[in-house]
Amino acid sequence: MASFIPRYQKKHLQLKQREGELMALLQGAAKIEIIMDAVEQVRHSRIRALKEKMAKLLPTEVNTSQVDQWQKQIVDLQTIAATAILEEYRQKLTRLKEAVSILRPPRRGDW
Repeated sequence: MASFIPRYQKKHLQLKQREGELMALLQGAAKIEIIMDAVEQVRHSRIRALKEKMAKLLPTEVNTSQVDQWQKQIVDLQTIAATAILEEYRQKLTRLKEAVSILRPPRRGDW
């Protein structure tokens, strides 16, 4: 296929989409089964994004340390508990809410 052009950003865009879906589920009142399915999708999207990064690099001695680091991250993602990933995103959501509350001007009822 001479006309094939790889889209290296596709996996990263899918990861951002999955993370957004998980954050939306955490903000809403979704069932835990649905949230855990979203956590697994985020896990797999992270692994795919790391593999995509590895595919972009040429296999040289200079890049071996970076590739080794990404392979270690992939192994860590495969072995980490889903609840740890869930807790990470809950903390992100809490920090985001705190940042928004600091930046938002007070409303009339908040005085």
